Amino acid sequence: MIVFLTGIFCPLMVQTPKDTLNGNGIITENSNSPVGMKRLNLQLNVQPHFNYSQEPAPMGIADFGISSSGPYEYATNDSVGIATITSLSTNISSGLPGMTLQFNVNLAFNTSLGQYVYGIQDTAFINSMVQGLYVDFGDSVWNGSAPLANMSASGVSGNGVIVPVQWPGQETSFYGWNPSQAYPSLPGNDVYLTSPVTITFNVTSTVSSSGEPTVSFAYDDGYGLITYDTVTFTNVTGLTCLTGFEVNGFNLGPDGEYYESSLILGGPGGGLNVTDIQSDVQLQLEYWNGHNYELVSSAYNFGRDTAEGIDNVSCGFSCYSGNGTMFAEIVPGAGQLGELYDESQIGIINVTSALTSGTLYVTNASDLNATPWQIPFVNGDVTVTLYPETYLLRVYNQNHELSYEGNLTVSAGQTLARAITLTIPGDINGDGRVSLSDLIILARAYGSTLGAANWNPEADIIGNGVIGLNDLAILVRHDGQHYS
Repeated sequence: MIVFLTGIFCPLMVQTPKDTLNGNGIITENSNSPVGMKRLNLQLNVQPHFNYSQEPAPMGIADFGISSSGPYEYATNDSVGIATITSLSTNISSGLPGMTLQFNVNLAFNTSLGQYVYGIQDTAFINSMVQGLYVDFGDSVWNGSAPLANMSASGVSGNGVIVPVQWPGQETSFYGWNPSQAYPSLPGNDVYLTSPVTITFNVTSTVSSSGEPTVSFAYDDGYGLITYDTVTFTNVTGLTCLTGFEVNGFNLGPDGEYYESSLILGGPGGGLNVTDIQSDVQLQLEYWNGHNYELVSSAYNFGRDTAEGIDNVSCGFSCYSGNGTMFAEIVPGAGQLGELYDESQIGIINVTSALTSGTLYVTNASDLNATPWQIPFVNGDVTVTLYPETYLLRVYNQNHELSYEGNLTVSAGQTLARAITLTIPGDINGDGRVSLSDLIILARAYGSTLGAANWNPEADIIGNGVIGLNDLAILVRHDGQHYS
């Protein structure tokens, strides 16, 4: 089977387009291994890297494509790491402050000459020993296409430069860029942030108009999503497939390393480690699955694709009970390297509708006052990885009108599919038509807010926690409509 990916043939791959704005998508491999990839007979055994058998290690959240039910693989052109920092203070042996949050993925693409793999790092350098958190962003690209492979100035183009580096027993080089060198006023960069703060890392990959793979680096720390560098892999001969950011529990890369996606805490660079003095940090990994951003279904609490680490970290599995959102919870204390969670401990819900686009709201059915988890989606489907529980699902269309509402219970290790029948916006009583009876229900709750005595969630048609003029306008607009 052959399909197109941004003008490039992808043999034996399946593509689901993201949307018409940027052409990103998810690619799922169901074929023989690409050229140059090492195929193993058994699933990979995740062992620590750089002699990481214990802390200090790169601690956080990582997806290696391995779970208790066996290995798996996926690839996406859009990966996200999210860090919510309530408190964070670290130190290194010299007494100097500073650490990094590193979002690491592996880009793979095939050419007529074979497969190429690059380690992609979107990094926040954090000084936590000052008033607030001082944050400075930067990126790096490492060549994983062969053992001890170097980066070449003729093979990559972007804002950065090629940097030589020497590890014990080896010399190599990488591409690196710190936007503060040229853009000190870049929004959200080289600034002090006040906790709590959420930092989102986002890397996307596509094919340029000249047929070359590219990776864009972006962050959002409260100033909006800022793309600060786009790296193009130049002089590519005969690109046959942009696989994307790959997670693979079946294979090692050409350099013998793992295909992982990870968001970790570590030292400030150069292989340095730090010690956690005080922390309360939540970490999440997401990838674009063709319809929505989805949390990874299995995860470990340490990464491998970096030389920086941290100790005195306890990193465990946690969730927000109000809506099932899962994350790695980091606090100070003695920690061990191991699995955070896998598919046997979580649930997966897939909702199918006829909507071109919309938003799924997920709320614990026993705590309807909790903040709902909002998941925008396109092309009808939305898949959610979440903690097992009974949830109220509410689907809103692209006009933010309530189109479906119902409860669903998901158990550990269970994947549920729910095909929904869309309601008419304004059909509050669910009788299949919008009429005077719906207007009476809305009138009784009119002016109420979440938690009020006359509050009625069914009358909150736009789902903003206030029953008012906007809800009334939707009801009036659909008055008289009914199912045939």
